[in-house]
Amino acid sequence: MFKEIWKKFIESQYKYLFKEDLDSMNQEIKMLQEKLKLLKKMMKGEDISYEPKKLGEINILKLRNLLSPYCKDIHLSDKIYGLTNVEEAKRFSIATKIEARKWIREAYDCDEFSFALMGYWNDGLKQFAFGIAWSDKHAFNIMIDNEKQVWIIEPQENKFIKIEDAKSLYKPLKVIMIWKEVENGK
Repeated sequence: MFKEIWKKFIESQYKYLFKEDLDSMNQEIKMLQEKLKLLKKMMKGEDISYEPKKLGEINILKLRNLLSPYCKDIHLSDKIYGLTNVEEAKRFSIATKIEARKWIREAYDCDEFSFALMGYWNDGLKQFAFGIAWSDKHAFNIMIDNEKQVWIIEPQENKFIKIEDAKSLYKPLKVIMIWKEVENGK
C-alpha cells in the first residue's frame, strides 16, 4: 500500500517538475511521427505535396494589434491574411523539407532558412499570416493560428514555440510579413 502511494507521489512530482520538458518532448515525438509518415509515403512513391487548410481570416488591423505587444517594428503588406491551426502548419512545414537542408555559416544560415520556409507559405492564393521575424541575434518565422495564438517557428528544426514561451534568443522582435499581391478580380 505504502509503495503504491509513494509511487503515485513520485510520478506526480516528476510530471510537475518536468512538465515543460515532457510537453516539449511530446511535441517533438509528434513532429517525428509526421516526418516518418511522409518518409514512408515518399518511399512508396506517393505524392506528398500538401497545402494547409484555410480555417479563417484576420484583417491587417487585428493582426497588427496581436503582434504589437511583441514587436518594435511591424511591416504588413496585405489587408487580409488566412489562418490555419498549428497542426496544419506543422504538417505543411514538415512537407516542405526545409529543415533537411544543410546549414552553412554566412551562406545558408538562419535567415535563408526562414526565407525558404516563408516562400512555401507564400506560394498560392491563401496568403497566410506567416512571415519572417528577426531578433537582435537570429532570424526565424512567425505565424498566427486560427485561435489568434502567435507562434515562433524555428525553420532549421521545424519547432513551433508559443511566443509567450520563447526564450531570449527570439527577443526583442522585428517582424516583417511580405506577401505578393494577387490579382483575382477583387
